[in-house]
Amino acid sequence: MLADEINDLWDARPFHPFEIVMADGGVFTVTSPKLMLITPSQRTLHLVTPEGKSHWLALSQMTRVSVAHADERAARNPGGEHK
Repeated sequence: MLADEINDLWDARPFHPFEIVMADGGVFTVTSPKLMLITPSQRTLHLVTPEGKSHWLALSQMTRVSVAHADERAARNPGGEHK
């Protein structure tokens, strides 16, 4: 389940930024564990960018999560949202 994978990345110590890829092609970078939460129903993820922009993301619309390029993208674009 994708929620379990996200929780594992969120709990990892040391934390490493990771990307969430959406079905529409949108990519969001989680830059800090303090800036996201998954609702108790595990249907929705709330992500806040370092600048304070809020995103509510449906887990049913997520296609994958990845750590591979998240560190690099977070350094280039600390806002956390990519298209």
